[in-house]
Amino acid sequence: MKRSYSGDIRIVYGLHDTGLNDRLIASVMLDPGEYFVLGTYKNLMEEIKRAVRKLSVEEPSYRGVWYRVNTRVEWIDRINLSYSSHVDYVKVVFYRPHLKIPILAVKAEVFESPGWSIERVVSALSKITGLTRFPLPLDYVDQLAYIRWEIRRLIYELVRSKLSQQNPDLANLLLSLVNPQKPL
Repeated sequence: MKRSYSGDIRIVYGLHDTGLNDRLIASVMLDPGEYFVLGTYKNLMEEIKRAVRKLSVEEPSYRGVWYRVNTRVEWIDRINLSYSSHVDYVKVVFYRPHLKIPILAVKAEVFESPGWSIERVVSALSKITGLTRFPLPLDYVDQLAYIRWEIRRLIYELVRSKLSQQNPDLANLLLSLVNPQKPL
């Protein structure tokens, strides 16, 4: 589950002038209970690269977009590396929860399996998503597993120092998956 501030939808669909992030675009597009699948990160990376090539040829004035997009492509590449053999089954999905009050869309990475379709998973998530835009069981686990920021910062620094000496690529991958919204 993600509180997404990415701009993948904007990049893929050429909405560069909107200034809206994915979550806001999805919120405008979707009614409560609806969802759409943006694709796998593998497909998404290909789409973003295609959009950037097109953009750099057609609109050279968008060079600032190139830097942001290139950084995003590097991050998606690390995600694809971490998913490795599952990269074709994990899909990026946006959905609007079934709530009576207006709420922004939620971004989720859903593993599609033969027994659980995307529609079934998103439907279940949508029905148990609360006002925090996270499914209630995740909110409970988050509260129970809370670790003070001083301890998180210490662990982060230890991982960085130890792994950077042995395997800098693995250190960068693991540290890039840390939630940037939670203070270290």
